[in-house]
Amino acid sequence: MLQFIKKQLLKNYLKKQSKKFNREKMNSVLIFFDFETFFVGGALRHTSQFRLLQQFFPNAEIHFTSSDSRVVELALNSPELRSLELKQYKEVPYDEYDCVVFLSERETEIANHIVSKYYKLFSRKIDTIMFSISSFSYAEDVKVFFPVLLELVGMKFDQDIRLDCHKNKVHLSKEEIDWANTYLAEKGVKKDDMLVIINDSSALDGKVIKEGEFINLIKLILEKQDTKILIYDVKNVGKRSHFKEYLNEEMLDRILFVAETSLREDISLMAGNNVKAIIGPCTGMMHCASGIYNVSKDKKAPLILVYKGNFEDMGSAYGTNYWWGKNDLVDCVLKMKGVGELIHLSDIEDQDNIIDYEFLYEKDIHLNQKLDDTKLITATDLMDKVTPSLLIEVEHY
Repeated sequence: MLQFIKKQLLKNYLKKQSKKFNREKMNSVLIFFDFETFFVGGALRHTSQFRLLQQFFPNAEIHFTSSDSRVVELALNSPELRSLELKQYKEVPYDEYDCVVFLSERETEIANHIVSKYYKLFSRKIDTIMFSISSFSYAEDVKVFFPVLLELVGMKFDQDIRLDCHKNKVHLSKEEIDWANTYLAEKGVKKDDMLVIINDSSALDGKVIKEGEFINLIKLILEKQDTKILIYDVKNVGKRSHFKEYLNEEMLDRILFVAETSLREDISLMAGNNVKAIIGPCTGMMHCASGIYNVSKDKKAPLILVYKGNFEDMGSAYGTNYWWGKNDLVDCVLKMKGVGELIHLSDIEDQDNIIDYEFLYEKDIHLNQKLDDTKLITATDLMDKVTPSLLIEVEHY
């Protein structure tokens, strides 16, 4: 009963404070990201929007803390952040900030912790104002405890910032790129080799082309002289052994199966100097690939080829335009029912005029209904898009 009373006191206090909230008077703001479910693409979308928060809190230092080390890896080196930490919600010193904004599935648990730590009987030992933006995350059915920061959601940001925050961002250091080049060289990638990275896995199996076509794609790529392939073996299941059934030893020796590396290291490998193409379905690593080259303007981007099919049954959040619309770095191709060749997303955008950055989810639904399954996509379809990138001489930096 006492805990319930304390929570009500906290809720009443925060509600009262939210009415007097002045974002321009905030000097230190913490964003706390805390989800049990992790999606690389969804998390990257959040960690790519710090510039937006910087404009919303114009006089504040922005601090970011997450309970997931992979989220911290995605946010590493972000120039907008004053600090970046890995902590569980019980380890966070909430009273050290003027404002805390939660992106969390556990707001009720966090509130219980806060009242236990900072409330004694009816006295309060914390003045921090707290808000939630959890209901605007990729998680479903989030139970919100803290006042929703509607002012942030409804704010009319500068056009360049609004569009810039729609782009994924991964800030790699020179040391990380140097590590990637050294790693690749030690694995047998020579100076003039052309490296193609293929992402062959996803949280949703329906995103990936049929295995037979995936094998055919490998064979077509390896027909090109001085070409090698990198495949991630994230779960260290022994993919080389699996592919032995379909590929000869000479082909297998030209494939790098990368295992026992961190998410950050896997991302860094996509920035290697020898990388000529990165291919995969609409999945987190492809978002990271575009994020690297959105930031590294002085480094020429390789071909980033994303293929998509019908995601109508997965909900509009997987909308093609939401993830890839107006992305100049990514060649997003689609297989449409009754059409033999792959179609570029940009062509459909121009034809139907369906891109609207204010209503991305809703506007994309009818596009999804036109698409057929990724299982229709063949290795030849994809190879037609990859071949031009393998005819260009490898550039060295």
